[in-house]
Amino acid sequence: MEVILLEKHQKLGHIGNTVVVKNGYARNYLIPNKKAIRATAENKKFFELQKESIEKEFESKRTLAEALAKKLEGKTLTLVRACGEDSRLYGSVSANDLVKAVKEQHSQELPKSSINLVEQIKYTGIYNITVSVFSDVTLSIKLSVGRSEEEAKEELKNESANKLKREAELAKAQAELAPANKKTDEAAEEETQEIEEEISELSEEAEDSNK
Repeated sequence: MEVILLEKHQKLGHIGNTVVVKNGYARNYLIPNKKAIRATAENKKFFELQKESIEKEFESKRTLAEALAKKLEGKTLTLVRACGEDSRLYGSVSANDLVKAVKEQHSQELPKSSINLVEQIKYTGIYNITVSVFSDVTLSIKLSVGRSEEEAKEELKNESANKLKREAELAKAQAELAPANKKTDEAAEEETQEIEEEISELSEEAEDSNK
């Protein structure tokens, strides 16, 4: 189906672009969510007449989305789920579960469609959830799933501690390499100086022999 975009789309293009998409994607997502309209002759005329107001509305929504993204960026979520001995959940975590958790734990509203679950959450542990707040405005939320609230929070603490430990080990390794690199540079400089001295001596000898 050919549609006219009413919002900027990361993969499809900018506002006003006429693009071809799958019928199901247009009917079930783009058109119902007012992200596009069918590219009929009538709608093309409508878009040209309303283009300025559509673009202003888009920028207004984008500003609100950026403000929401700033409030949620770097935040964490915890979910308590029953699971077996192998940490496999009795049922998976859905986008609805995450929308509800964001509202309860951070008092912010998100549409279900904004949650991008790349993989199904079927085990306890830490997950990075990508949230598409609006158009090209995205953010990442860290989710911890545990058998209890205490376990979920402990997982987050351990994950943060491990991250700091890795950063400290990397900094230490770089600090240890610095003197070695300095010595290597000094050795190369000394070698260059020796070669230059040898060349100078050879030049002097050549001049003496020509006299």
